[in-house]
Amino acid sequence: MIEIPRMKLVKCQNDMYIVGSVGNQNVSNVTSIKKSIGASLAQAEEHALFVKNYLSKSKIVRKTMFSKVT
Repeated sequence: MIEIPRMKLVKCQNDMYIVGSVGNQNVSNVTSIKKSIGASLAQAEEHALFVKNYLSKSKIVRKTMFSKVT
């Protein structure tokens, strides 16, 4: 379930690096997009690791993985 969005982010990242030279007006926009995609990809990796870890635990242990903040 989390693999499809992650694969799409990787594709977007690869497509952004394929883009050739851009005009001076667009350099900051392209750089910003690349940073955003990279940050989103890192967050997706973190979420995937959590889900993998969560699913490998028993039901009882899963409940302890979340804490209530009051």
